[in-house]
Amino acid sequence: MVGRSLLSLLAVAAVAIQSCVAGVIENGIYRISLENHYQLLTASNPYPEAPLELLPARNDRGSQLWWVENHENQRIVLQNIGSSLYAAPRNTKQQVPFDSVVLSVEEFQWHSIPSADGNGIVLIRPSVTPVANPLVASMSPLRIYPPQVDIQELRFYDKSQEWTFDPLKRFKKVTKNHCGVTFKNPKTEKIHWPAGRIKAVITSFVLSFISLVSLAIFVPKLDAMWTLSSAFKVLQWSLQFDYVQLTAFATRFKYYPFWKMDEGACVLAGFGQEKRGL
Repeated sequence: MVGRSLLSLLAVAAVAIQSCVAGVIENGIYRISLENHYQLLTASNPYPEAPLELLPARNDRGSQLWWVENHENQRIVLQNIGSSLYAAPRNTKQQVPFDSVVLSVEEFQWHSIPSADGNGIVLIRPSVTPVANPLVASMSPLRIYPPQVDIQELRFYDKSQEWTFDPLKRFKKVTKNHCGVTFKNPKTEKIHWPAGRIKAVITSFVLSFISLVSLAIFVPKLDAMWTLSSAFKVLQWSLQFDYVQLTAFATRFKYYPFWKMDEGACVLAGFGQEKRGL
């Protein structure tokens, strides 16, 4: 048992030395896939504590794009483009095997080392104290769809724990502020806003505007008191049912615009986040 632990530590040290000699990964935007390039690291639900999933490539607004930023000692931060949140273990204070990897409002630094054959990257969860077998990000053994990502013990020479970082050279990061992460196309010099609070605020206010217009058009035509009249009682039961449903929906719907405007104001002010800005 002691010999096995010693061999594990020596193997980790050898790979770590190799990673220090050559840089593992550059700053930039990447698609991150596991083993076979068909399963991409995906943030389907752009909310804090939402688990990360592995899904085939799809056309969306950044759920499968990640800004990778280097830090000291071969550590990297993974920030999702679509949500502006970070990939991190659910429990960032303690080493917990099979802990889920989720979106977090706080940065988390992963230790990145090249795989044994140099064709992939192993994402190790840093530990304060030395451990015999490190914990790494890998596909969860839970048989659910879509597959999720969790923390497991490192299995040496196991390609199912090796991540591939495919860079997107077209964009480069130009700012990092309270409005989100912005990117510039070097060829066209256009500024793109794939993520951040601006999109969330605009979405909330557009929905509230549509709700107010709908409210002004439909609600005056749906009088709840008409259900007490004799004209309503002579209608077929199906028409009565439909009218009651539409009236109840319109009555509830009148509060929706104010809720969305309040949500947009909260997003703009940064309420509900432990960390202001990006």
